Amino acid sequence: MEFRTQLPVQNPGFNIDHHRAICCMGSCFAEEIGARLTASKFRTLVNPFGILFDPASICTGLTRLLKREPVRPQELFQNQDLWRHFDFHSRYAHPDKSRAEQLMNHSVEQGADFLAGTGILILTLGTAYVYFRQGKPVANCHKMPSGQFTRRKLETEEVADQLSATIRTLTERRPDLKILLTVSPVRHLRDGLVENQRSKAVLVLAAEQLERSFGAVHYFPAYELLLDDLRDYRFYGADMAHPSEQAAAYIWENFQDWYFSAQTRELVRRAGRLRAAMDHRPVHPETEEYRRFLRAELETIDEMSRRFPELDLSDERTFFTSRLDNLQNN
Repeated sequence: MEFRTQLPVQNPGFNIDHHRAICCMGSCFAEEIGARLTASKFRTLVNPFGILFDPASICTGLTRLLKREPVRPQELFQNQDLWRHFDFHSRYAHPDKSRAEQLMNHSVEQGADFLAGTGILILTLGTAYVYFRQGKPVANCHKMPSGQFTRRKLETEEVADQLSATIRTLTERRPDLKILLTVSPVRHLRDGLVENQRSKAVLVLAAEQLERSFGAVHYFPAYELLLDDLRDYRFYGADMAHPSEQAAAYIWENFQDWYFSAQTRELVRRAGRLRAAMDHRPVHPETEEYRRFLRAELETIDEMSRRFPELDLSDERTFFTSRLDNLQNN
């Protein structure tokens, strides 16, 4: 007897491998997937504007990158002694206005350069609710007075139309671009369970329209994996809104099943072993045994670099080389 409903693996018609640069944008779940891709040695850029919860803000950010539109001084405002921007996360805020502008523009330039060479774009939609200020969508309110903003839930057609225009521009510039749409499994409970479900339904239906309209678009069911497959509160964190570490790992395993070839999965496993070796803390680092361990890891890096030149293992090489040099100099 089966006591759970599992989602069957679907063939998207393409693979994600280490030859393709990957840009992740959207909710905090985009950060989760992006961190795992980065740790697995993919060339990855994650949220150049910081976390973006709604599709309107994602489109605004992508449009700025496509136009390579710099942040201008008059766009910044000061609140709680920091200079901020409504399109950027507070991690870009700074007490010095020119420094804040510099940080934001550096991220725009880096994001524009990376997007121009991106092979895979992962967009994670968190909520259909959008804040507006003077008629324009706002990614972050930065604790400004609530009277400056209006808030409403986008309709399915609005989400589909906004993303369609952006996707059309992206695919015209990069015909080989693949776009993964996913709805974040994080529950937005501010408006209650019913409104959270309605908001997620808007996003799911919009994603369906986009997948039908664009051959480059593919839907990955992260939301459904948690809500309909795992389907248990033990797979949520203490806030009962975010996936637990175990749930995030399960979604990551499914992501690999859907998009990774056997060779890519082997590379991911080997990259994981290198990370574990870097985390190893010997009881007696002065021993010859530890030196042999370091040399063996460097040999592994040499072998992987020869077989898979697309991998950048420079950080790992530097780590083990510096440890070995320090031991030999003492």
